[in-house]
Amino acid sequence: MGILDSQEKVIYDSKTSEVIVRKKSSHKLRAPFAAVAPFTNIKRRNKSMNVDVFDLLDLLEKVSKGAFSVFNNLKFNRSEDNNISKYTPEELMNKTEKESLSRRLKELKDVGLIRRVRKHIPYINNHSFTFDDPRNTYIINPEILRCTNHDEAEHLWNHCGN
Repeated sequence: MGILDSQEKVIYDSKTSEVIVRKKSSHKLRAPFAAVAPFTNIKRRNKSMNVDVFDLLDLLEKVSKGAFSVFNNLKFNRSEDNNISKYTPEELMNKTEKESLSRRLKELKDVGLIRRVRKHIPYINNHSFTFDDPRNTYIINPEILRCTNHDEAEHLWNHCGN
């Protein structure tokens, strides 16, 4: 089997005299990210954050399909620098939909995937983080998804409430 054209993914199978055309995937990741936790079912201890860390897949297995969808939305909209993500609920949500979203976010918080940020978080050199809308702003656990400024994200994670 030889490749005729690497750009178009056209392959010629000389054994069967068939031409195989593969559709190119148009799905591109928004930004590079990596799971930090190893793929294992053994929990490990992160000494700097003083918490037990589990595999991302093990944590996602514990949440409902709806909570997984909310996590995916947060992951897609996160800042590559520090894992901060703003979840903007639809303005036209009724009371039942808002309660459902609240339950899904609570599921994610309970397994340690996200935390809600505080309005002001102090940082080094008299610098602080101020969030305009802390009610809808979350941080994804930097021990689960690595970001470019891991130290800053770890600091924010440690200073956010549950």
